[in-house]
Amino acid sequence: MDIGGYHFERVPEYPERLQQLQHLVNCHSEVPVSIGTGGHAHTADVVFDRQQPAVLGWGSDSFSALDDILLLLSLFTTRHVFAVDVDEDLSSKAIVAESRVFPWGGLLATSIPYEEVPPQIDSYWPVDVSLGKGLDAIYQRIGSDEWLSRFDKGHFLFLAFNAFQQRLPQDTFIHCWTIWEHLFSVLTRSWLTAESIKALNASEKIAFLLVNFAVRESLQETEKKRLQGLAAIRNRIIHFGRLPKSDSATRDAAMFVRMTEFIIASILGLQPSNIFNTIEKFEDFLTQQKSGRKSS
Repeated sequence: MDIGGYHFERVPEYPERLQQLQHLVNCHSEVPVSIGTGGHAHTADVVFDRQQPAVLGWGSDSFSALDDILLLLSLFTTRHVFAVDVDEDLSSKAIVAESRVFPWGGLLATSIPYEEVPPQIDSYWPVDVSLGKGLDAIYQRIGSDEWLSRFDKGHFLFLAFNAFQQRLPQDTFIHCWTIWEHLFSVLTRSWLTAESIKALNASEKIAFLLVNFAVRESLQETEKKRLQGLAAIRNRIIHFGRLPKSDSATRDAAMFVRMTEFIIASILGLQPSNIFNTIEKFEDFLTQQKSGRKSS
């Protein structure tokens, strides 16, 4: 696949290398894999004529467009994708990249429109080319001056990378809460002061983003009050380090993480997938009673 001027080619031993990664389920597709703890594996080579400068706000000129693309690949494959120089000897170095599959990011992956080409000579499975074409289009989008200016050079993508990795549920929730706060600040700082942004009620911020990204045309005041339930989860984690002890807290926290993926997919120019019934779960959340029952 080709993304942003970089060509990614599977290694000849791709099926064996793919099996060396962590897999949480058995899968029978183009390349069958079975459950296994796994680790890191060299699955592809990347070829390019010359390095291009990064467009995302890494904070240093030492980062390249390849770093941007690897970040997108990580978010959309739910694995930490990284590259090393072909001449680099890793035998005496420790790789600190996450080797486990990310529990989050599936909504992003399924938001890219599916496209396939006929099977290769040695396989009867059609080849899925969605990822390469989808990410190339996304990279062209986020490289525009307008997008980079509007979304603070894509800083929320770095936050998402940290949020979607293997973490405790309360940690994932707080990382996602930070993404919502950051996006609200970025999108309103031209007409709201920093003091106003800090003082605004959390439910108003969430409601603004929901409407801004067409999740809802509007929210009634009773529905905005229901959003305070998410703030209550945030407050419980901040002050006590854990989720509230209610039947609905874990479910609502997971819904909020999926809604974060939903918003990110929209920002990246995709029609967000609803494969996890994210919208139905959000609508159900809005109709729940404010106080949940205590769990036994």
